[in-house]
Amino acid sequence: MRPLMNAFFNFQYYVSQPVYQTPLSDRPDHSLVRNLRQFANESALFLFLMGFTMTFGLAYIHVTGNHLFRDLIEKYQSRMIVLVVSLLIAVTLEEGLFRAILRMTQQNLRYIATVLTFLLIGVWYKPLKELVGPMVGFGMIGVWFVTSLVLDRYLKRPAVFARVLAFWQANFGKLFYVTSLVYALVKIADDISWLTGWQLLFVPALLGLSLISGFYFGYVRMKYGFWYAVAVHSLILAGLILSEAVLTL
Repeated sequence: MRPLMNAFFNFQYYVSQPVYQTPLSDRPDHSLVRNLRQFANESALFLFLMGFTMTFGLAYIHVTGNHLFRDLIEKYQSRMIVLVVSLLIAVTLEEGLFRAILRMTQQNLRYIATVLTFLLIGVWYKPLKELVGPMVGFGMIGVWFVTSLVLDRYLKRPAVFARVLAFWQANFGKLFYVTSLVYALVKIADDISWLTGWQLLFVPALLGLSLISGFYFGYVRMKYGFWYAVAVHSLILAGLILSEAVLTL
């Protein structure tokens, strides 16, 4: 019980006061074995969150009758390796979108600029397509490529990166909360679309669990490293899918 409480208090303290820091995996004085040993000391919290998520998922299925992963399970039950690889790719992309950016490096800064530029230009695709035609997409890709190239060269300047890093560190708490909240809203968007009537009472619980998960993945990402966040996210998702597979198949 004590390991769980210690891990919980460490997690709670970080979430209450998010601090920008260098993850253990990025520190030259920390070996992989040392990092894994330290994570193992906090594994009770991970196991608790995994068990709670699986229990909540089964309760959600039992009460609402809505299955979270049944279509995936039925589609890939004879090709589980495809499902595993697909989920690993999906989780890595999710973590790359919501958690990789928490650690500000020149590479991550250029990655953020590229993605934001793509999204901003992409907003205009539909109205321009109606005016000009589908071929406008090729022109917009060219605009995105050139804009990204110019931004990339600009953001490589040490003085520019130093200013961005200072802003990131000063506002890290807000960034941590915003990315966690956006992650939670995105995660529940599909789940709540199936709910009707009294089942909508599940929405606060779904949002709360997704928000806690977002906080935890962010905590792991900033304390241990990006791939640690990918690992815990993948294992929790695998546990949720496995529990539903046992229940439904």
